[in-house]
Amino acid sequence: VALPQGLRTRIGIINLPNNSSPELIRKAWGPRDAGSLLDTAITWSKFHQIDRTTQFWVVHLWTPGMSIVEIPLIWISKIGVPIFWSLLFITLLTWATVFWFTWRYISPIIGRLPCGILFLVLGYSWDFRYFFREDIFYTEGLSYGFLILGIGFITWEYLIDSGRYYSYVIGGFLVGVSIMIRY
Repeated sequence: VALPQGLRTRIGIINLPNNSSPELIRKAWGPRDAGSLLDTAITWSKFHQIDRTTQFWVVHLWTPGMSIVEIPLIWISKIGVPIFWSLLFITLLTWATVFWFTWRYISPIIGRLPCGILFLVLGYSWDFRYFFREDIFYTEGLSYGFLILGIGFITWEYLIDSGRYYSYVIGGFLVGVSIMIRY
């Protein structure tokens, strides 16, 4: 099961409660990828410049999209909403939009069947739990949701050829957001 202890499931191998502060999560991750990106986000959320000696390499090695996504979530965590749950909410909202788009524009029957199978199969598989493990959850689930949604917009406009080219722009923007977050 993806969340074996329910809502009390701890964050991956760092073994922290899922309502931990961003600073505590950053400290537990240490200098690894997710910790470095979260450290950059914490710095930016305080409207400070990143340190050229210790942080500058992060935004030059990876795209800073995840740090940018985490900034408003850090601000929200200051009023009591844990960063883990706000990221989970955004990821699930992204995937709900993917499923809604499929049901609405592809086919109600064809769209619902794969969605139901996906939730049944992945709910009890290692792949679904993969999204909920430490830092991997943050980038993979969110990025793939935006990628599939962007490709869906582009494919839908290509298939129906309605002449509304803004669908291509929206699709390209969503694919770009996916790239900024993950790659």
